[in-house]
Amino acid sequence: MRPGEIAAVLLWVGLILVLPLAAADDTLPADLRIVGNDQYTERVALGGNASFVWSIVNVDGTTYNLTISGNTSSSDYSLSVTPLNASLAPGGVVAVYANVTVPGSPRASQATVEVTVRIEDGRHVHLHATVVAREP
Repeated sequence: MRPGEIAAVLLWVGLILVLPLAAADDTLPADLRIVGNDQYTERVALGGNASFVWSIVNVDGTTYNLTISGNTSSSDYSLSVTPLNASLAPGGVVAVYANVTVPGSPRASQATVEVTVRIEDGRHVHLHATVVAREP
């Protein structure tokens, strides 16, 4: 590994120890760490957007292929998740973004966002956030 890569890995490992962990069901391998980089509840004006981000850090020597999907508890809130697929090399980091749009006239006053990250052997983690609609 080059000195710059070593420094990046050490930085991310340090962040793992400092930043809050995302809600998870702990079925991912121990060498993958989930780091929450954002608030997990956002109050958003009607018609507005909320964004959430989690980082997945590979602290060991295996490359993992990730498949990422998401849904909301209320179908009138729209959700986009990126990336949908990623390869996570040893020492690498993948940032997972969930962007939620609150409808102009929501049926529900809030929606729970669930993002699922799976690896090829079926192990997975569920990441959660909440969007609360508010009048502008």
